[in-house]
Amino acid sequence: MSGEQSIKCYRCEVRESIVNLNGRKLCPICARNEINNAIRKNFLKSGLVDYESRFIILELNGLEGLSKIIEETLTKIAKKTTIYYQTFSLELSSQSVDSYIHDAIIRSLEICSKEKPNGVVMPFPAEIFMYLLISSAVSRDAGYLSLYTHYTKIGSCNFCFPLHNISLLNMEIVYGVESKFPVASFTHFLIWVKESLEGNQEILHSFHKSIELFATQRKCTRCGAFSESDICKRCRDVNRQ
Repeated sequence: MSGEQSIKCYRCEVRESIVNLNGRKLCPICARNEINNAIRKNFLKSGLVDYESRFIILELNGLEGLSKIIEETLTKIAKKTTIYYQTFSLELSSQSVDSYIHDAIIRSLEICSKEKPNGVVMPFPAEIFMYLLISSAVSRDAGYLSLYTHYTKIGSCNFCFPLHNISLLNMEIVYGVESKFPVASFTHFLIWVKESLEGNQEILHSFHKSIELFATQRKCTRCGAFSESDICKRCRDVNRQ
């Protein structure tokens, strides 16, 4: 017989593998469990999960499928401790990745002031931050690399980023979700990542070490971006409009 020989799943050793996670070839079921566990750990590391915690999950245009994955994980966490969540859908700016994130933060703060949740959950995957890192090497603006974290507080609002170190491309394969990010430059970047890093996506779990090279000690008091002043250029520009 001709053709490539299938590779068995590293974990279960029974089913055929479909994706490479952290250097291990996994089947759909084991890969899904692996990603769900990673998301759960990120939630727990945020320090926001407590008895009767209430979360707001943002469903953002172009990343709707990722919000569903987050909901799946929170549902499992809720079986062990009483937590609540609700989803808010937002249609964000498609001008650039930075404007998309800025819009998400500012509008989340408005929701947070009204709803008063324990945390707002952002569905930004690892590729978003890799894109920002590469862009910052040219612009020298670290900006929203400040959000590469489990948790941050902006104003009086707690933000959680459970997908910050999880690959969008892997989630598309494992969960069958399709992302249609509204910023063309990021879509082109995803194509480049898929073609160039296929089989070696571990780089998505190591690039964060370079973020500290661009980080400043100060953050914008309004949107949480790395900034040389208390108010970043994006927020100043928005105020002028």
